[in-house]
Amino acid sequence: AEDIPDGFDANGLSYLVSYQFVPAAFFKLEADVEIIPSKLTGSETAFAPQAYAILGSTIYAGLGIGIAYMDGELADDPFYNVRVGLDLPIGPVHIDLNANYRFSDFDQLSDFDSKNIQIGLLGRYEF
Repeated sequence: AEDIPDGFDANGLSYLVSYQFVPAAFFKLEADVEIIPSKLTGSETAFAPQAYAILGSTIYAGLGIGIAYMDGELADDPFYNVRVGLDLPIGPVHIDLNANYRFSDFDQLSDFDSKNIQIGLLGRYEF
């Protein structure tokens, strides 16, 4: 499978289903599935399961790993993500505004390009 198809649209909106487990006050584990609509991929809808380890509370930083699934195949290689964010609790609802830098190889961190930053907005309900 190709990592990123030729018809992929870099400007658009994808959707995310997210679950967080908080084993300690300043440590969270997160599992996400990103849903990338066909109008962005240029082919069919893609899914990208992801897992994160997050440190912090209201202001946080995390490191994640994921892999894309499209056209019945997994991508050849996983991707990594560095996330920093602001998690604002409003009663049982959390509003999470974050910035994400996704890359496929740790060598790319030295070639940081701010054009590759993705902005995210999540709403979570705390049980």
